[in-house]
Amino acid sequence: MISRAIRYGLGTAARRPRLALTLWVWNLAIAAVAAFPVWRWWSASFGNAPSTDSLLNRLDLTVLTDLAHYNRASVWSMARGSLTAAVFVALLTNSLLVGGVLEILLTDDSRTFMHRFFRGAGHFFWRFLRMLAMSLVAGLIVMGAVGAILGFILRPLSESTWEPGWVLAAVLQLVVVGLVVLWFYLALDYARIRVALDDSRRTLRAWAGALGFVCRRFVSTYAITVAIAALLFIVAAIYLGYSAAIPASTRATILLMLAVQQVFMIVRAGLRVAHLGAEVDYYRQVRAIARVGVAPAAAEPAPPPVGSTSEPPASGATQPGGNGSGEGQA
Repeated sequence: MISRAIRYGLGTAARRPRLALTLWVWNLAIAAVAAFPVWRWWSASFGNAPSTDSLLNRLDLTVLTDLAHYNRASVWSMARGSLTAAVFVALLTNSLLVGGVLEILLTDDSRTFMHRFFRGAGHFFWRFLRMLAMSLVAGLIVMGAVGAILGFILRPLSESTWEPGWVLAAVLQLVVVGLVVLWFYLALDYARIRVALDDSRRTLRAWAGALGFVCRRFVSTYAITVAIAALLFIVAAIYLGYSAAIPASTRATILLMLAVQQVFMIVRAGLRVAHLGAEVDYYRQVRAIARVGVAPAAAEPAPPPVGSTSEPPASGATQPGGNGSGEGQA
């Protein structure tokens, strides 16, 4: 089931490249809006400063901090504001994008690609947004509780005289909290898939059921995610290797670096489509198995009660107390 779902997801992303391109264009637009004010400040402040030449070869935090400190503009406030706005818009439009992607994956009518994409984006937006809010609120509460419990349990280890103790405690806490975050992330995906398949409006029921679905199938759901994440890690390693091998110190290499970076972002968007496609196929497989297991039992007639005969029951007219004409019945 797992390998079939992964193959289906990768094949879906390869057969529908416009999905990856659509996600890439949208993410590029959000990043451009957020980065434009910072880029304008960067260009005005660093354009003619000889001390910034070292930034062409590597990220020099000392130079960057000094220049930001002596610049009159509130650089870090500007960067935080742009980043906060970008994250808010990304979260808000996430429901639109996932709705459009699922509409393309689950339907195959004669309408154009963009018509079907935005049909699903608008049709499922408010339901998907409510489930996103549920996941964020519940996830933050559970993460805080889990972090506090782990901190209390691991305190003797982190405060012990054993030198690597605090490192081990921090790693254990990070792993457990990461598993909890991934649980809510996957539950949100499967809840959206269930709502899109059934066109259901019971978002709370679908979301709660998805939490249980991921728990009951912990190995399978996490294995699909790990496999897609491993592919993303390989692509990221190739991109980082290229960045380290060819520094962007000239105009040509800077433009080439930008092109390579956008190729990486397109591949990342394609892997996101593959992940959703794999989850859709896996959820359908589980549903099909559940229906096959339930149908025969439902079709089997109930056994007759002990001591009963094959004769039909007597009618009201021939039963004791009947009058033959049906009169006097309640």
